[in-house]
Parts: sequence; structure tokens; C-alpha cells
Amino acid sequence: MGYAMVSEEFQIVVKKPLAELERELRLRFGIEKNPLDSSFIEDNSVVFVFGQPVQRGPGSAASSPTRKGGRRRRTTRNRTRTRGWKPVTTITNSLCQRARIYDVLVNALKGKQLGKAEQRKLVDSLLRANGNEPSREQVGYFLDNTLEFFKQQNPKPT
Repeated sequence: MGYAMVSEEFQIVVKKPLAELERELRLRFGIEKNPLDSSFIEDNSVVFVFGQPVQRGPGSAASSPTRKGGRRRRTTRNRTRTRGWKPVTTITNSLCQRARIYDVLVNALKGKQLGKAEQRKLVDSLLRANGNEPSREQVGYFLDNTLEFFKQQNPKPT
């Protein structure tokens, strides 16, 4: 009695309409108004070519394409330069942030009876002298932390 070898072959066939693939690509890449110029098979890939949006109306000029994604221009860090300033200490301020206190600010503000506006101007001028363009928030940060350092050094009796 002979046995015949039976080989079974399975195939999985997936069929997806091009319109559905186009809709998925439009959602994924944010292509809204560009018409689909063509689609074709290249090697083992399906290629979709989207054209420029059609602009209708009298006197409408073709706009240059906007670039989305890709490489971003490197931005500079928004960090205050304290080069050359010697740190006196590091404190934990009332906002539970660790803040470094610098001798330049301590020496400039120590023992002087200045109003808040004059103190701000003084700190602003010191930051600018070190090559910074300080924002109002940065000036307030350095001033408030230095004043808080003074309060921690000389606590008022209750």
C-alpha cells in the first residue's frame, strides 16, 4: 500500500481599496486639499503622488508650499549667563525650587535700603552687564531668591 504525500498550501489575500488607503494617508500626514495625482506600484511599494492644492478665483496666485515636519532649526537655550559669578550658596526657596545665590547680587543688595523698583533695576543692570537680555520674570527670579536668602540668614523673631 502506497501513501501519497498531500501538501497543503495556504494563502492569505488582503484586498484594500485605494480610496481607503488614500484616506488613511491624508489623515496620518495632514494632507487636506491636495488632489491625488496618481498612484502606482514601484518595486514592493504602492506610491501615492499628491499635487499642489488647486486655487480657484480671480487673481489668486499660486502659493509656495509650506514645509511641515522635517528638520527644525536649532534654537538657543533660554538660560541666564552667570559666567564669572561666584555662587555663595544654594537655597530651597518658598516654591521648593533649588536656587543658587550669587555673590554679585548679594554684594549689590546687602544692607541697602532700596525700593522694589530700584532693586529690580539694579538686578536688571547686573544681568545685562553679564551679556543677558533678561525678561521681567528672570529679574524677579534672581531678586526674589536673593531677598529670600537674606530672610533665611536673618530670621525675624516672632
